Amino acid sequence: MDTSVIVIGSILVALTVLPMVLISRSRKQKARLYYQKLTTAALAQNREVSLYEASGRIIMGMDQKAKALFYLKPEQEAAEIQHIDLNTITDCKVFRVTRTVGENGSQQSYLGQLGLRFIPRKKAEQESRWVLYDSDEDMQLSGELQFAEKWAGLIMNEIKS
Repeated sequence: MDTSVIVIGSILVALTVLPMVLISRSRKQKARLYYQKLTTAALAQNREVSLYEASGRIIMGMDQKAKALFYLKPEQEAAEIQHIDLNTITDCKVFRVTRTVGENGSQQSYLGQLGLRFIPRKKAEQESRWVLYDSDEDMQLSGELQFAEKWAGLIMNEIKS
């Protein structure tokens, strides 16, 4: 084979693979930074994040000993870490808000919001909602549905134990 073909082929492969490697590295660095913010906020409340996961533009963590849940959506204007004491919650469910567009003859529904809903033990308290996906902010889902279902299950296991 001609060496120029090998060189050109190698350059094309490198140009194809390099962006994927850089994007992956960038996501891992962001996840590490978000995890540090989450653990810092947890330590400020004398909690320790023992379980965490990042998905898309959010990160969620849990202190399984103290039964506390932490949530960070860094892209919000005031990237405030939210937390819930799971001892005050009776149920956690995935919520979906659908929106309808179109005219009379052809209407289509799509997912507008997706998140977790926390029902408190005390009836006088209002339920909390953490939005994991909003179609106004994100163009498409990137694993948020599976993330929400997984964490709803983990949270329910902690509430029951």
